[in-house]
Amino acid sequence: MSDGRVDDAQMARELELVPLGLPAGLEVVWLGVSGYRLTYEGVSIFIDPYLSRVPLRALLLRRRTLPDLAMIER
Repeated sequence: MSDGRVDDAQMARELELVPLGLPAGLEVVWLGVSGYRLTYEGVSIFIDPYLSRVPLRALLLRRRTLPDLAMIER
């Protein structure tokens, strides 16, 4: 860009070159939006912050958010 700003594609290419210092054998896969799969020594963990959303009312009223134990057990 002519005003000195770096475009998103260029920034992404530069970030790919930055070493993360992750343990050898750890695989991190972006699944889209904000979901990830982390695999290490044959065990996978899926991270999806939208699996159980905090109700908007609770968020607006600043109520404490607790884990949904039934969802965790499933």
